[in-house]
Amino acid sequence: MTNQEIAIKCPFQEQYRLIINMESLLVDSFLESTIEIRYDFHILKITESFFECRLIQLDRSLSKASNPLVKEIADVTTAFNQMFKELHFKITTKGEVIEVINLPIILEKWSRVKQDMLSATSQNEDVKKLISLNDSIFTNSTKIIQAIQANEFLSFYFNHIYGNKLPFENKSIKPNFFNTAYIEWVTSAKISEKSTSNSIFLDLKSEPIYMLPADFYKKAYASFAEKIDISKLFTKINEKGKYQIDTQTGKLIRAEINRIERADQSLYTKLTYSLITESLYQEQLQTSPKRYKTLSGINEKNNSEKL
Repeated sequence: MTNQEIAIKCPFQEQYRLIINMESLLVDSFLESTIEIRYDFHILKITESFFECRLIQLDRSLSKASNPLVKEIADVTTAFNQMFKELHFKITTKGEVIEVINLPIILEKWSRVKQDMLSATSQNEDVKKLISLNDSIFTNSTKIIQAIQANEFLSFYFNHIYGNKLPFENKSIKPNFFNTAYIEWVTSAKISEKSTSNSIFLDLKSEPIYMLPADFYKKAYASFAEKIDISKLFTKINEKGKYQIDTQTGKLIRAEINRIERADQSLYTKLTYSLITESLYQEQLQTSPKRYKTLSGINEKNNSEKL
């Protein structure tokens, strides 16, 4: 299976469920949450250079929140995600957004939401700043494309896989998992020996290319400088993923991405993203109700890597 290219081979329509589990300890503040999002994804047209797609967010729910701050952040995120609930766009065979077809509808939604939020929060300066920040996005088509590119579903669906010959290794500059500093990453992907005639199984791994420099620590953990000695931190950070893809259509069946960033026993974040077709999710819910959220069909055991 060397040099096999992973590609979507025909139009399809499928519903997916994305489950995001987060656990963070920020020195003296513990945060834990579970967010579930359902999508309807439709590949409408396939050409040699692009796919025409429609992505609709059916619903988004916060099923677990350890404290009010988590819920408040989720509420604000949900409000701004309203503009992107229905997307009609063109994307390259590697998953890069090149055109937003329903851009006028997105801009119309933002105009309404902005006015409603300004009217409802006229005295809240923090919300005003947030509205102003997002207004700079919705007045720039390039930034809108970048925002859609960062959509959780698209990020994990195409994630270095489609349009590439495997095995492969590439380098990129991306933020750490606290989103506070940029790192040079190396990402590798290969086809697993578990693959069958019906399904291709992929293993992904991403980690920093070099040892993290001192200025990374100063920037990444500056907000904790008064509570912890940053000079004594030693960060371990990596991302591991497993994918299952239908060999006949190239359609993603399920995937799981595990991210861990640990700077100290009292400063870490763990994120697990599980993406699965809704039909398979319901099947697993019936057969393994205690394990379905971990996609145990892909992983032989739960992600229990110790920090």
